[in-house]
Amino acid sequence: MTLVTISTGTAVFEAGTRIKSAAGKKLTVTTPITWKATSYRNITLTCKDDDSVGEIVPGSTHTPSGYYANPALEIRTGGT
Repeated sequence: MTLVTISTGTAVFEAGTRIKSAAGKKLTVTTPITWKATSYRNITLTCKDDDSVGEIVPGSTHTPSGYYANPALEIRTGGT
């Protein structure tokens, strides 16, 4: 599985953030997290082929199907 890891500072997810994951990808956060979502501007984790939110990602098939990431987001406490 290919990973992206946030391991320094504080991870801040702003209201309206859209994170799109391809198959076999995972975001790991080992730092404190600040969530800035609101009732009207949420934070969405979805697959790269989902064109219903955010920008269309290059290489999108425009038709989400099957499994993409399990888990898409891993939050680890203690920095390891």
